[in-house]
Amino acid sequence: MDLTKLSIEETLSQCSKPTGEIGIEVGKKMNEHHKPLLEWGLPLLFDNIKSTNLNILDVGCGAGLAINLMSKIKPNSKFYGIDYSTEMVKSANLFNGELIKSGKAKIEHGNVEELPFEDSFFDIVTASETTYFWPNLLNSVKNLYRILKTGGHFAIINEDYYRDTESLNQHSKTMVDSDKINFLKDHEHVDLLEKAGFKNIRKYSIPSKGWITIFGTKL
Repeated sequence: MDLTKLSIEETLSQCSKPTGEIGIEVGKKMNEHHKPLLEWGLPLLFDNIKSTNLNILDVGCGAGLAINLMSKIKPNSKFYGIDYSTEMVKSANLFNGELIKSGKAKIEHGNVEELPFEDSFFDIVTASETTYFWPNLLNSVKNLYRILKTGGHFAIINEDYYRDTESLNQHSKTMVDSDKINFLKDHEHVDLLEKAGFKNIRKYSIPSKGWITIFGTKL
């Protein structure tokens, strides 16, 4: 299936919620494409976290790459993933088959606005390449704050953000022009976490690539 023949609008729609056979292929491409981003962003979060037995949630887990990579960083932890695409839930379970069989991971259908988790359950929550598409962004981040333990961390890792001084590619320009997508500037990511209640916010970016990692702590 030739994904290059999709229009930009179709591509954005599939990135938001991969659906059908095309969605499965998009999920595989996401795993390939996002690996360098996550291999850069995840260590920025985990390098200062010494605990080993953690409850870790990846929201909008897609085809499951972030869960797989985090399991190598914190192998004694328990991993959870949710995605509102049924195709991605199936793909993520297949991609992380050994973790699922061992009981170290659980990936299920879910929505960031209606999280099926109790308060103060997670040590870490991550959201990679997904916050663009959350319709109620601030409320969703507040919901993640709720399920974090005191001292827990929430991280956003995105491969692009709005940059005044950088030329944007056509894909990014379409995101900027869309009223359905949250394409934030770097300081707006900081504002978002502050409004949700997070403290000790750290931001890292590579403007030439558009990569950004930002995380905060629930105190």
